[in-house]
Amino acid sequence: MSLIVNLVAAVIFDMDGVIVDSEPLHIESFNEIIAQYDAVITPDDFKPLVGRTQPEIFAAVKERFGIEESIESLMARKQERYLRLVETKIEAMPGLYELVDWLKALGIKMGIASASPLKDIQTVLRCIRLEGAFDAVLSAVNLLHGKPHPDIFLLTAKELGVLPGQCVVLEDSERGVEAARRAGMSLFSAPLDSLIWGLTLCSPKPNLGRFAKFQTSEVSEGDVGSKIA
Repeated sequence: MSLIVNLVAAVIFDMDGVIVDSEPLHIESFNEIIAQYDAVITPDDFKPLVGRTQPEIFAAVKERFGIEESIESLMARKQERYLRLVETKIEAMPGLYELVDWLKALGIKMGIASASPLKDIQTVLRCIRLEGAFDAVLSAVNLLHGKPHPDIFLLTAKELGVLPGQCVVLEDSERGVEAARRAGMSLFSAPLDSLIWGLTLCSPKPNLGRFAKFQTSEVSEGDVGSKIA
């Protein structure tokens, strides 16, 4: 086992785009609720919304399409439709189960720090059979500042009982990457089109599927991420 195991106390996952490929379901549920306004959200429309808080996302949608319905009403209707889709369509990213088992075997704590509502996170974890697998599950919905502010990551580290500098974050959005950096954590970028993984903690390594390609993304010299690369 590598010395790096002693440097990494916890891995913190974003959920959407890292644990599950939920973007198509978010777009589908959005389009169901705004169809009555003759509005359509495309994948390109959705990209700038990734990583934002729920109120920010719905405020942007309202402004874009001139929708007068309240943010609270839109959020409730969209969540109902999204969770219905999750129940039948959501799948874990390839290699996720192996990664979770691997980190657990190494004694590395795992947390989720997501902008999604807690009910969404819990439903996703239940549907992919990972309820109870994570040591801390936090939502940024009720925080004053969402990503790129570091609050959600700092709170997750506190909940896990580790220092920020002992954490590695897996993120797929620019806002999330910036939040991890501000929190003083090492980070790995996880874009959906090329998930990468370079956390070579021990040998032999598990079959991590798409996660097996992780590598560091813009980490500071001398921190955990650069030691792993």
